[in-house]
Amino acid sequence: MPADFLPLIGNGAGDWLCGRVDADGRLYQIVHWYHGGGDWIPWGNDLSEAILFDAVLPWLPGPQRRHALEAEQRRPQSDAAEPSDRAWLHWALSKVSADLSDRIVATIRHEPTGMTTRHRQDLADAMIEQGVAEVAVRCELVQNAGDDWRLIETHCGAIVQRNSNLAWPWEWLGLAKHHLGRADQAEIAWRAAATCSAFTDQSIRLRSDFDSEQQAKFSIALLLRHGRSPAGDSGGGVDPGSADRDAYIQTLINSDAGNVRRRVYDHWTSLADESLAGGDPAGAVAHLMSAGWDLGAQPISIYGDLLRRIEEVCESAGQRGRAAVAGVHADCFRRRFS
Repeated sequence: MPADFLPLIGNGAGDWLCGRVDADGRLYQIVHWYHGGGDWIPWGNDLSEAILFDAVLPWLPGPQRRHALEAEQRRPQSDAAEPSDRAWLHWALSKVSADLSDRIVATIRHEPTGMTTRHRQDLADAMIEQGVAEVAVRCELVQNAGDDWRLIETHCGAIVQRNSNLAWPWEWLGLAKHHLGRADQAEIAWRAAATCSAFTDQSIRLRSDFDSEQQAKFSIALLLRHGRSPAGDSGGGVDPGSADRDAYIQTLINSDAGNVRRRVYDHWTSLADESLAGGDPAGAVAHLMSAGWDLGAQPISIYGDLLRRIEEVCESAGQRGRAAVAGVHADCFRRRFS
């Protein structure tokens, strides 16, 4: 689990809703973290949004593949209390508009199988319009879009405008651009995806088809598969000022499966050292986070020292909240693996 994740609510099977801690020590995003691989995806800007998304997911459009397996099956609605009588859900409903609250309550009083396609889409549209769990809802709609590339372009384009650090919307935005005949724009999107954490790829849920052992990231596989230049030297349309990104992408391409994680780890820790030498501890924090949670570091024993270093550098950067959370992670790691 990344060092800035504060676990809040677990499902009893190892999966957690976590608050992400920003540089000022505030929780600015709620993510669903899946223990089976460490993948994560935002479920909202606060806990109420995440609770509402979890409550309405069976009623949204899509194949109903959850972000992780539930600890136990949900009770049939006929055996459950009224939606407004469930304490957490009642609290979460009080945080949204009366119109959306009424819509959600009316929806989840019924079995999901009785919902029409139109009603499912109306619920999704209402949540997006009010910005409630927008990333997670749009992810469901991308899964349900089939080969409607314009629709995929719309949803993924909207996500990257607000969450540029997620790999999957950049990857699927690139696929949409490619299928719509805009190859240069596809390349820009895939190169943006390449520097996002592999744990934000959602490759299993979105059924991304690539050899993860040989190509490290789906974005790299897409660049190579479609004849684009991973180094950004195809001319025309490639984002400017991307020398650092090019160097990173070349690190991915020029590493074999046996050493790619180590080389990526070394890449980010070297940048962290440079940031510290240049008097930029905040930049060093970001690089150290990437060292641990870009591709993941091996062997796992690396995380003991890395977590402690993140704690120390956060302190020097004045990021006391992050330092405290990283310290707890470091202590847990030491107790578990020492």
